[in-house]
Amino acid sequence: ARDREYVKALADAGLDIVFLQFDGASDSIFRALRGRELLAVKEKAINNCAEYGLSVTLVPTVVRGINDGDIGDIVRYAINSFPKVRAVHFQPVTHLGRYPGSYDEKITLDELMKMLCVQSGIDPMSLLPSRCDHALCEFHGTFVVGKDKKLLAASNRNYFTKKKKSSAAENRDFVAAHWSGNKGRGAAEVPLPEELSMMDFDSFLYYMKNGSMTISAMAFQDAMDMDLERLANCSLLVYEDGRLIPFCSKYLTPMKDDK
Repeated sequence: ARDREYVKALADAGLDIVFLQFDGASDSIFRALRGRELLAVKEKAINNCAEYGLSVTLVPTVVRGINDGDIGDIVRYAINSFPKVRAVHFQPVTHLGRYPGSYDEKITLDELMKMLCVQSGIDPMSLLPSRCDHALCEFHGTFVVGKDKKLLAASNRNYFTKKKKSSAAENRDFVAAHWSGNKGRGAAEVPLPEELSMMDFDSFLYYMKNGSMTISAMAFQDAMDMDLERLANCSLLVYEDGRLIPFCSKYLTPMKDDK
């Protein structure tokens, strides 16, 4: 936010995605969780990243009673900031170490999914389980941002059981009516191909890269819900002393450990 030359250096070095901690769309939330007003600083960081072609993923830490009622507002903020913001990755707060509070405060992944769908209007069938971790660790959905600033699901569990395939004309009409892409680093509208049914794989990847938004969530484990089966499927690993340690077990500290 304060150093555009640093952002340029990151872009020149090859960085293309920035995970930006972003707890809410109002300063009252930042005051409660971070101790000061940060919204203007966050927005400046987003604008600087966009200037140098860096895609921003908003990463809210969701805390019960503080911003669990603002999940829909965060999604709407991301949509209104598209294509500067290309994703939202929710993370329920995880209680690690000598945490003095109650574990009843923990927000589970299924609770978060319900909050997201109720507050944003997202169809829960558009949210898929993780493909590289345990299904209880993460969910995600891919969407196209429509011209009316509405999310149109590009991922849907119904697709796997759908008997009737859409015709090429139906697909073409759907995309023509709703597409709101962004070409490269500028703001030019992505032109539609004459025949979507003839689109090759590279073209498909280009369209999904420049016109889509991802909404996801990851729930880290703590002493309340540590599960060895989930740890065995972990892809988020920490390297230490020649070993690969699952992230959640690496940072789990005994409550009575005074070191």
